This record gives sequence, structure tokens and C-alpha cells, in this order.
Amino acid sequence: QMFSLIQDIMKKEIPELPAFIRGTGRQKSLKNLTKPQLASLRAHPVSLKHLDAYLQCLGKDPTAMFEDFLKLSTLAHERHVLDILRVGVPGLTVKKIAEYIERVDDMQCCPPSSSMQLWADYLRMLRDSDCDMTDSKLVYTHSLKREHDKVSRKLEQIRDEKLVEAFEQKAADNEWLEYKGKYLTAMVPKKLPELYEEGRKLSHCVGTYARSIIDGHSIIVFLRKNTKLDVPYCTVEVRGKTIVQVRGWDNCEGIRFPDIKSFLANWSDKKGLLLDVA
Repeated sequence: QMFSLIQDIMKKEIPELPAFIRGTGRQKSLKNLTKPQLASLRAHPVSLKHLDAYLQCLGKDPTAMFEDFLKLSTLAHERHVLDILRVGVPGLTVKKIAEYIERVDDMQCCPPSSSMQLWADYLRMLRDSDCDMTDSKLVYTHSLKREHDKVSRKLEQIRDEKLVEAFEQKAADNEWLEYKGKYLTAMVPKKLPELYEEGRKLSHCVGTYARSIIDGHSIIVFLRKNTKLDVPYCTVEVRGKTIVQVRGWDNCEGIRFPDIKSFLANWSDKKGLLLDVA
């Protein structure tokens, strides 16, 4: 079964051979493969191009089977598989890539020839936006095209230096609203990506409030449990000195939560705020 691979090697000049054959590369060689991986190789026609890419792939996913890698490479391109793995998503394997791409094809009507590149771009943008790459709902999104476009627009804003600078300045001006209670803490977002992450994790639209904050129309405050300050719990909008919105997961009314209601009473009293939630 390796005959075509040997022929492929023999047709090349030595400088044209991949680094792993010349002994100058860092990727794994055939002698490092497990018996199941070797069996997978022997069961399929192997080109030098695919073997070189597969060995590079093993540097990111040591468990990868050649048959899974070859299937993805055939559906799109081996470059896309490597691009996805190189993003560095924790726990991502070739097997998981294959399973997700199949679901995208079935449920989102986006064929692998398009979805592989789209997903690679999407994951890179998530990483560059400092998103939580351990969040499976984010990584394996149910709407790849839509989320890709949303992250692209957000990244454009994050890279807008004037917008970032204006947001951070406004955050400094709004720090007077920060307050720690017995069970909850009110925190003002300092960076633009924090605003987007709050909206994404709580499934509401606060991520669209950047311009309103910069223009001084709104102040957004995150309410967090003192024991979980890095986990979004509820989001508050303040206009002037009036609390006008309190939203939890999926836009539910946070004012109904007993712990939030008592916290808002103490917080508004300490900061001179009015509570007028529609």
C-alpha cells in the first residue's frame, strides 16, 4: 500500500523532500506512530504531500488517525486542518474537527469546502479578540457563518485605536460606580472585548453598547458574585444617575432576583442612584 508513496519520494530531488525525510524537521517521523496509526496509513493510498501534512498535524494532535485527516483534506484542503489546529483551541483534535464539520454540513447547509476555511478564520478571530477558547458553545457554534461575521465586525472595532482609547477613557471616568457588597460586586468594564464577552456569555445585546458608552449616553456595569468575579451574572445599564436596565441570562429581568434586588438597594443608596427599571 506504500508503493505510491515510495514512487512519490523517488521522483523528488533531495532538496525537494520534506524535512522529516531529510532528518531536519521537528515533526514526528513514521517510527513514532502507534500501531493503529500505522495501520490507518497502510489502509489508504498515501501521497508524500498528505503524509508530510499529517506528520505536522500530529505535532498538534498526537492521537490523529490518518483516515480522519485524509477525509478532511479531501473534502477541503490539508492546509485548513493545520490552520484550525494551530489556533491552539484546548482539547481540539482531528476527530473533533471532522465531527463538527459534518454537523455544520448537515445542520447549517455549509459544505466542508467552505466551512473549513470559515472555521479556521473564525477561531483565529476569537483568539485575537481574547475570547474564552475553552467555551465549547463559542468554539463549536451552531451558526458558523453568522458568528464569523459578528466576530469580524467586533474585531474591526477592537482594532480601531481611537474607539479603544475612547472606551478606556470612559471606563476610567465611570469607575465611581464600582462597589463591593456582601455577596455581589459592581464592576465597570475596562476593555472593549470585556463588553462583547459579557453580551455573548449572557446571551443579550450589551455588546452593541460600545458607542453609547463612549458618547456618554449609557454606563454599563457588570454584577458578579464575590466568589466568581470572572463569571458574568447580571448586567446593569445606568443613564445619568438612574438604573434603567438589569438583565441576566437570555435578557431575563435581573431585578427579580432576590440577591440582586437587595444589592441594588444598597448600591444605589451608597452611590446616589435612582432605580427606575422599565
